[in-house]
Amino acid sequence: LSRRQQNRIDALRDIHRAAFDLTVAGNSPSVTVEAISKRAGVSPRTFFNYYRSKEDAILGLQPPTVREEQLDALSGHGSEGLLIRVLMLLRDVIKDSIMPVGNMADKTDLAEFPKLFDLLPDARQRLRAHMVACENAAQVAVVAKLESNAFADVELDNMPDAEESARALIVLAGAILRFTYYHKPTEIFSSAPSRLEASVQIFKKVLKETL
Repeated sequence: LSRRQQNRIDALRDIHRAAFDLTVAGNSPSVTVEAISKRAGVSPRTFFNYYRSKEDAILGLQPPTVREEQLDALSGHGSEGLLIRVLMLLRDVIKDSIMPVGNMADKTDLAEFPKLFDLLPDARQRLRAHMVACENAAQVAVVAKLESNAFADVELDNMPDAEESARALIVLAGAILRFTYYHKPTEIFSSAPSRLEASVQIFKKVLKETL
């Protein structure tokens, strides 16, 4: 990372930590942008250069993007099927768009979100809207790949059009991620996602036996 990129990441993390700690540790849903900015050592004007709202800062949300290496992995022709590759894409898009919570160094702390939901009535709705934005970003990438015939390992002639196919893949991927989160939120972004793999196997069995 360049110095400028690292400085941005540090500022995002510092503001998020301040917002999260003031809200949860202080058990205060009425924390203000001014209080967050003071705790993080920035001005309120600088705050809005990094987060669109107090809720986004508390949750650590950034606009979702799809990186070039993620697109390359999506087009890969390994042993994983297209649905699994879309699942990994969506998981990584979500992962990249959420800063680590509090002082923790990894993404396993999504289990902390229920604390915020109890304190902030709008937090759950904001997170849902963010997840929809992540799904939309991933769907655009999948549509582009389908339309460019980038999947040599997929029989596209037997699938619906690109928009419908991409949406179906994203809906299934999102369902698997939510299923995993409900069972084991600390493993959804793990580098060894045993629970996520177990969820995939459950969905495979259920679909096989019920279709």
